[in-house]
Amino acid sequence: LRVHNCMINVLPSVRVVYQHLNVEPLACILVKQAAALALEQTDVATSKSLPRDCLLEFCLQTLASYTRHCQGSEIRPNMLVIGRQLQLLPLYILGALKLLYTATADTQDKAHGEDFLKRLLRMP
Repeated sequence: LRVHNCMINVLPSVRVVYQHLNVEPLACILVKQAAALALEQTDVATSKSLPRDCLLEFCLQTLASYTRHCQGSEIRPNMLVIGRQLQLLPLYILGALKLLYTATADTQDKAHGEDFLKRLLRMP
């Protein structure tokens, strides 16, 4: 049995988290979560949480949190100024939405859609 102890830094500000955010792995995790949610659902009409809602909610919460914690007072309230690390997040979310739609929209060939979603779960 080996135990490793290391000091974990506590960040003084949320701004530091957003400055070091890497969007590509985050988008990959979100696509995997949405694919897992789509595979769990049996009937889309009766489900309470759709994969697209999960993706959009995360994007909106992330941008709202960034606006609340990281924007200066010189920016007007009706403006959205996104930092360099988050510029591509809405684009990745839109791509993920289209990917999931094309995988699950074909009602005739559900086996192909399920196979595609399972392959999404296996990606690195």
